[in-house]
Amino acid sequence: MLQGMYDGDGCAENAKHYRILYTTASLKLAKQLRAILLNFGILSSLESHLGGGTGLVKTKGRVYVVSINRIDMIDKFYKEIGFRFERKQNKYNPDAIKKQAGYKGDVIPYSADALRNLRKERGIKFAEMIELPWEKKKPNISRKLLIQSKQKLSKTHDLSNSIYDYVREDIIWVPIDSITKGHDYVCDFSLDDTSSTHCHSVIYNGILGHQTPAGLNHFYRMWEDAVDEKTASFHDLTTRYVRSTVLWNEVPGRDAQWGLDEMARMGEQKFRQEYECEFVGSAITLIDYKILQKLKPSNPIPMAGTPKDYQTRMYQKPISPQKMELNNWIYVASIDTSYGIRKDYHVLHILLAKSSVDLEEVFVMSSNTVTVEDFCARAYIVLNGYGQPPLTIEYNGPGARTYGIMFNDLQYERLVNYDNKLRGMWATDNIKQSAVMLLKLYVQRFYLKLHDEATINELMSFTALTSSCRKWGASGGNHDDHVTSLYWCVYYAASPLFEGNQEELSFLNGIELAFTAIGDAGAESSRALEFVKDQIAQKEQAALGQLQQNQGNTENVTEIPTGIHI
Repeated sequence: MLQGMYDGDGCAENAKHYRILYTTASLKLAKQLRAILLNFGILSSLESHLGGGTGLVKTKGRVYVVSINRIDMIDKFYKEIGFRFERKQNKYNPDAIKKQAGYKGDVIPYSADALRNLRKERGIKFAEMIELPWEKKKPNISRKLLIQSKQKLSKTHDLSNSIYDYVREDIIWVPIDSITKGHDYVCDFSLDDTSSTHCHSVIYNGILGHQTPAGLNHFYRMWEDAVDEKTASFHDLTTRYVRSTVLWNEVPGRDAQWGLDEMARMGEQKFRQEYECEFVGSAITLIDYKILQKLKPSNPIPMAGTPKDYQTRMYQKPISPQKMELNNWIYVASIDTSYGIRKDYHVLHILLAKSSVDLEEVFVMSSNTVTVEDFCARAYIVLNGYGQPPLTIEYNGPGARTYGIMFNDLQYERLVNYDNKLRGMWATDNIKQSAVMLLKLYVQRFYLKLHDEATINELMSFTALTSSCRKWGASGGNHDDHVTSLYWCVYYAASPLFEGNQEELSFLNGIELAFTAIGDAGAESSRALEFVKDQIAQKEQAALGQLQQNQGNTENVTEIPTGIHI
């Protein structure tokens, strides 16, 4: 196909500077051609101008020219692709091309200074160096000259850990055209260096790579957004990523015994990743990956007038107070704040609770570019819009300041207090463990309907931080602020303080236990359910929390009633 394209609309120029050109009126075709050339390891440039053509074929419109300029790329084109027309193929003269000065951009940046320093460090005599353009005081030396220099010096000197590590035939330095600031997902693809027995390759916009699943990461999102090769339309097949799956037992010669032997050799989790194409994480996620795969984010309702420093997502407008009262529905809310700016996020969560086991995410606001005071002021406005729902605030750390702002400065009237000593929720390790296990129960039983993409993404990396699964948090440098805010809403809904329609929570059954990666999940969930219903146990934990606080803070804490402060 490529030979036919170049026979028709391609040419080889060898007047002043040898290069291979392909001209088309289609920008899309030009980009596709460059992607295909990349798969051959051939770099090209894209130029554009108005009009042109030779002989009888002329055009007045805009044309696009795919140009192969580098000496090594031209040589590779003729060896890998070439022309079928003898007239064009005969223009290829390897000896003449090698004498060509080369592509002016094929240099290694700041290599002149690096070589000067190397000469001093390694004691390399000037006479040992090949002729380099020192006298021109140029900071960049061509890759071609440096390769020749490396070949000569490597015979007599150790060149490891130097600029010559980056002087190779298969590494080309390309200048950065521009740098623009923006916010978007960053895709980080990584492979286990020890997995030498497995091949990994995928095509990403013309770049060949291959992956096997390793948790619900960015590759998983790309996989989910792709179209299935068996059902995709022709348009989707040519414009979108296409996913396909090959299971281990579809490969000839692999029977059931082979699968058992391989699983015994590498372990069940690795086997499921490598051979069964399952997105099993390398760590124990709180929510089972099969459940996580079913969580799909929704598009928020467009909102006008939201300050740019706040990421505000509304998934359901406030329901009228009359309808809420008629059905005994309520809204529940939680704020989780952080220290400093541009670090962790402040997060406000509001859920609609039709009952204690029927919750739905309706509003989320987050920011890491404003102060706690400003975030609370904005949250106060939103909370009033939803009828001032019961609000849980974790008193630990920055939460104490948050509680003070909402209680004293803004006089928010519906702060939830879980004991009669401390304001809000003093979260000890046991209380946090219970809240986390309740969140697991609610998500895996679909008691909680999630819409927010940031929240779902955090759940995908919310993992056990200890082997005992008694401490949870974000893995891989991710955030967990949305999850933290969410589990306090769930904790309130499961507690005796919940004001809406109460329904009994039951323990995990055998089928549910099969959907968990935590070995002792049944016992942990049972303890969480018993704890959240036991006010005496909560008061004991609160007393422990008060003791911990008083050891570091001599400020007196006013005694206030348990429940919602009005």
